[in-house]
Amino acid sequence: DGYVYGFRLWQAKQYDKAIPELRTVVQKYPKHRRASYSQNLLGRTYLDQGKPSLAATAFFESYQKMPNGERAPDSLYYLAQALVKLKKPAAEVCKVYDELTQVYGDRISDAMKTDVAAGRSDQLALVHDSAITGTRSSYTYHEVLSHVNALAAVLKDQGIGKGDRDIVYMPMVPEAVFAMLACARIGAIHSVVFGG
Repeated sequence: DGYVYGFRLWQAKQYDKAIPELRTVVQKYPKHRRASYSQNLLGRTYLDQGKPSLAATAFFESYQKMPNGERAPDSLYYLAQALVKLKKPAAEVCKVYDELTQVYGDRISDAMKTDVAAGRSDQLALVHDSAITGTRSSYTYHEVLSHVNALAAVLKDQGIGKGDRDIVYMPMVPEAVFAMLACARIGAIHSVVFGG
């Protein structure tokens, strides 16, 4: 069938030939189960070609037009990847991942769940370059989250909670950022005074 032929062309990295084959399947047989497969693979073809904008459109259409299709969860997953390649804000990517887990939580594979949970954990989130001490430190998203969670737990143990007003009096160091984020995490209102 047309999908299998398009899939083989995609496997052979003959993307320009695969695109019309996959489009034809979607247009001719929009109600067939292979339409979901074809639309998803069309998006992946664009992604592999280095065209994340076209890929995002194809994945979004797959999810919108065929929400019950077998490849709808995959389309949302790859939509998030396309948004990352487009350098869209993390909030947009997280929104897609949230929808994926809320709508298709029982239908996504363990490998996909692990990838969604990992997100951008290994990417650099914070760099501190101190002109005073001449040191430089950097933190990944995972490391920042670990520090923020630990500090939020300490604040809670001290009786600080949602709506409490707190002052963060610290020099401009990474720990000041962790303190601000920890306050926000537990719902405490904070004011920052840089000193020291």
